[in-house]
Amino acid sequence: METAVHKSSQVSDQKFIEKLTRIVESNLEIREFGVKDLAREAGMSRSLIYRKLQSTKNQSVSRFIREIRLEKAMEFLKQSEGTVSDIAYRVGFGSPAYFITCFHEKYGYPPGEVKYRNIPKETTKTINTYKLLWVSLGIISVLVILLLGSILLFNAKNENKDAAIVEKSIAVLPFENLSNDPENKFIAFGIVDNILSQLAGINGIKVISRTSGVNYIRNTKSIPEIGLELGVDFILEGSVQKYEENILIIIQLINANEDKHIWSDEFSVKLKDFLKVQSKISKEIARELNAILSNVEVEA
Repeated sequence: METAVHKSSQVSDQKFIEKLTRIVESNLEIREFGVKDLAREAGMSRSLIYRKLQSTKNQSVSRFIREIRLEKAMEFLKQSEGTVSDIAYRVGFGSPAYFITCFHEKYGYPPGEVKYRNIPKETTKTINTYKLLWVSLGIISVLVILLLGSILLFNAKNENKDAAIVEKSIAVLPFENLSNDPENKFIAFGIVDNILSQLAGINGIKVISRTSGVNYIRNTKSIPEIGLELGVDFILEGSVQKYEENILIIIQLINANEDKHIWSDEFSVKLKDFLKVQSKISKEIARELNAILSNVEVEA
């Protein structure tokens, strides 16, 4: 009897994963497609999808979406359907550089090497010979480029001594308490303070003070309006929800100038352990934001 129930549960989990996979694949080229969109099309709450993915695949929702994008990218690369950059945009990545980083993390090698991974053995020697030739030419080319680059860099430094340093600016809005217990608002305040503290320690990021951000605790204005008033390029907003004995933190990074969703993620932790890992979560968010904002800058 237990075996039959277990098999039934496995089939149910498999159908759930297949359903989510089909939804992501049908929205593959939409780079803004995220957790909220997947939950809406699946007809489920974000917290329910998160819990089911944790129990079946031990993944967050954003990680699940990224994994499907990378798997489709591998298919396209094996079929030689475009350049690495073309395929990066085709599977919903806004930055080829970020796509290459994620691909290498998943498969252990860059996407440009995919076409060489399934080469017939009889052609290996010929390819190795050509590789040696190209390596030799490559070394010579690099030396020439380094020499020219040094000259150009020296000239550029002299010409741009007084150029202004452009900072990335961000405001962290008060996190929304989605729980019925009003006491949980203090958890929301605490995580915002920690994130602000971590972001303030990163060079090149201008962080608006908590006092300015708290004015939007009962916000009715649009993101572009808030960005204009605070003079920032990016807005970080989020929510905190208590379910059972867990705390679920959902965050979103938005381009304030274009009102465009850039990145989102979820963090779930046991309530009893929250104070111990609160700083760790904030560091993780700050590190992720720094990487995302850097990729946005590269793309621009």
